[in-house]
Order: sequence, then structure tokens, then C-alpha cells
Amino acid sequence: MANEITEDTTAPHIIDYEITTNQSMVLFFSERLEAGSATHISNYGMNDISINNARLTDPDSVELSFETPLQNNTHYSLTIAGVEDIFGNTISSESISFTHYEISKADSGDIVINEFMYDPPPGPTEYIELYNSTERSFDLQGSTLNDNTGRTKVLTNQQFILPPDSFAVIAPDSTLFKSFPGINLLAMGNRFPSLNNGGDEIIIRKSNGTLIDSLQYRSSWGGNEVSLERRSSSVAGIYRENWMDASKSPGSPGQQNTATPDQTPQN
Repeated sequence: MANEITEDTTAPHIIDYEITTNQSMVLFFSERLEAGSATHISNYGMNDISINNARLTDPDSVELSFETPLQNNTHYSLTIAGVEDIFGNTISSESISFTHYEISKADSGDIVINEFMYDPPPGPTEYIELYNSTERSFDLQGSTLNDNTGRTKVLTNQQFILPPDSFAVIAPDSTLFKSFPGINLLAMGNRFPSLNNGGDEIIIRKSNGTLIDSLQYRSSWGGNEVSLERRSSSVAGIYRENWMDASKSPGSPGQQNTATPDQTPQN
């Protein structure tokens, strides 16, 4: 009786990948690979990085090693061609792209509270914007937020990257995406503490309790249906003079502030 199982004529493809160190990554393919083609380094190419080794870690997985380390906040594109499955089906060309972040530990002052909305107009929601003023990348996983109640809430238990010279917006939900698509938004749900209109504290800490940044605002600072923007990240946020209303309601979450530093000389 003839075998009714159809012949495999489909080339393998990448179903996932993992950056294991800054000099290696693992590719996960859809099926078992032919070892010779899978471990031939000429079948892999990446921009600005030389691949010096390819080895099978499982029948359907390949670990690539790089001659030089991946760089922080850098975009890479990996191309695969010539890799075969055990039936001889060959990948003609497939590419994956990713941005590599080398996670650093944040010191006090590296991340600042850069903008916040405590009295939003109808439609937008309250939010707090953080700004990474450094050339390093940070992970907000495990960091905490609290207001003047002292009740500490974890921002997220998942990895959440804050790249160099960039913003993260903390909010109770994803409403802000409607007006500000593409922002780096961290939605806390009901863990987000409601910011009091009469005044409140905003305190951000690392997972180990170390202070990242904090402030205590009053309604006299402004912020009536518009966000308060920090004028300078290098001046402490505890001073009323370092904050002003955003030039346009509701504000500029996830974007460069419209507020400018105070350059008026003292008399």
C-alpha cells in the first residue's frame, strides 16, 4: 500500500529568537535542520557584526556567536540564506530585525519625572512621564510609584525598556494612544494612584527601594486641565520654578517638552 503521508517541500523558517548575551543569540526554526548547512557561518549575515561561529543547540535551534559585542540602543538586521531542513528544503532568504539594549543600573538623577497630568480635561487621562537623560538603557521592571498615601505600587513585573534620551509614560490605561500613538506607554491599570487636584506627591523608586526621583506639587503650580512640564532635567523637580503649564492641552506625553529652561538673569 502506498504511503499516504505527503512529502515535505516547505523550507524551514525562523519562529523566534533570543539574545542570550551581547555576543550571542539563538535562532529557533520551525523544524529539524540539516547540520552542515545550519552550522555554516556563510549562511548568516548581520550588519556591522561578523559571525564567527554557528552551532546546533537542538535539532531545530542554532546559536550564533559574534566577533564583537552588540552595541546598546543599536538596530541590527540578520539575514539567513542556504540553511536546509533534513529533507533538503532550503531557505532562499529570510531576515529578522531587532534593537539591542544593554541594560544598566540607574543612579539617582539618571531618570527624572519630566511631566505629569493631575487634572486632565475630558478625554485624556492622568499620567506621569519619565525621561532618561543618559546614554544608557534602563529596565523599569520592579520599579515602584507612590503618592502621598505612601502606598507603593509596582510599575510592572515585566521587562520595560527605557532607552537612552527617551521617555516612558505611566498611566492607568492606554487612552493616550488615541492622541499620541507610538509613545512608550506603561499602563498600570488600577494600581496607578489617582493624583490629587489639590496637591500630591510623586515618588519613583528602584526595585531595591533606592530613590529615582520625587516631587511634591500644589495646585498653585498650575496644571488646570493641562500637564505640568519640567523646564530643566538638570534642576531638581522639587522647585515650583522648574515647572510650567504645557503650551497646548493636554500636554506632550512621550515627546519633547514645550517648556523651556528659565534663562532670565537675576537682578
